[in-house]
Amino acid sequence: SQGDGTAQLLARSAADQTAVQKIIARDFGMDTLSLTLRPSAGVRKAVIPAAGFSAALYPASKAVKTEMFPVLDMDGYAKPAILLHVEELVAAGVEEVIIVCQQDDVPTFERLFHQPDTHQNFSKLPAASRSAAKQVLDVGEKVRVLVQPAQEGFGHALYCAKEAVGDAPFLLLIGHHVYRSTTSTSVAAQLLEAFTEHQCSVLSLMQTDIDEVHHFGTVCGTWIRDPGGEGNTAGGAQHTNLVERTLGELGLSHYADRFAAERLLYSQLPALTNEELKDMGIPLGPRKMMLDAFAQLSEAPLQRRAPSADSTPSALRVHEVAEKPTKAYALEKLVMASPSLKRDTFLTMFGQYVLTPEIFRHLGHNIRNNVRHGGQFHLTPALDSLRKEQGLVGVCVKGRRFNIGTPQAYLKSLVEMSKLER
Repeated sequence: SQGDGTAQLLARSAADQTAVQKIIARDFGMDTLSLTLRPSAGVRKAVIPAAGFSAALYPASKAVKTEMFPVLDMDGYAKPAILLHVEELVAAGVEEVIIVCQQDDVPTFERLFHQPDTHQNFSKLPAASRSAAKQVLDVGEKVRVLVQPAQEGFGHALYCAKEAVGDAPFLLLIGHHVYRSTTSTSVAAQLLEAFTEHQCSVLSLMQTDIDEVHHFGTVCGTWIRDPGGEGNTAGGAQHTNLVERTLGELGLSHYADRFAAERLLYSQLPALTNEELKDMGIPLGPRKMMLDAFAQLSEAPLQRRAPSADSTPSALRVHEVAEKPTKAYALEKLVMASPSLKRDTFLTMFGQYVLTPEIFRHLGHNIRNNVRHGGQFHLTPALDSLRKEQGLVGVCVKGRRFNIGTPQAYLKSLVEMSKLER
């Protein structure tokens, strides 16, 4: 007993937990709240940047932060989206959740997580809601609110948490999505398990149609088929870049680095001249082979027939990270292979990451040197630098992401979430 009319029961398993909840509801007519604690794989802190301004949701965003938009949780309560995030992180074993916001928004987050309801409002709540109010303050004890001095982008907001995170790996979560696992293991817990297995920074990924890739960071790489290696046992790493694949089919893959250094796209190969290839340091024999083959290339090769879902690995060693690429760039640079995905399908970022603290060094370098994209400091360039330095693993998580960042997406997400099984 907690001395406030509530009690905590410890169950040996998820099945026992469910059984006890049913008994309490049946025999005592009382509501219960479930909480599952899992080991955190050494990741003790999480960061949720919530300092942006949503022009797409204006004028609602003038009054309410996107992360504060209400959504219906699986337990039947209407909750601010960010409360769902914090509850998921705490249940996964995170001990401190750092929210980065603008100065004007600090009171909003403080009121949600650190201030009890007024006596007048609390007295109007039914018993079950009073218990839920206590739970909000309980998880709120693990929440810390920091300020981003100016809206300089997502990467800058994350950098503002550098000192609070310290020299340890941490979990990063984008706040304007809602995440639902399709298994009993939350998306955050799935990432922590992947971090324990691979011992390097991990990105959550999902399959996305080509018409949507310009909205998301997109990656490609080599599938990891078993914990001890990557690629297939006979051939090793397989080509995921169309230029590399074309050279490989000619037996000239050892010249791929020269094409990469010139940042040549697949669509540019047919227009290459003998003099240009010579300037790249390619001998006469290979030049003739290339020119003959390049002249026969189609505009874009067909992706190979996709394998069944069961035969597709779930993790990959990331080779490239692109920030909201165009369709043309995705088709030429970001096609997955061996096995390939369904035609015109790519791997985009799901919205959760486990990152090593070295990410702050790369963010700091970009900030000090004013390396901006679209006028702001983004995370993706720093991720690509981290990839080159330490490696980066992508994991296709078992879950769904619901966007609440536009009016149409918010409405669609509310409808789809209301249909989920409770």
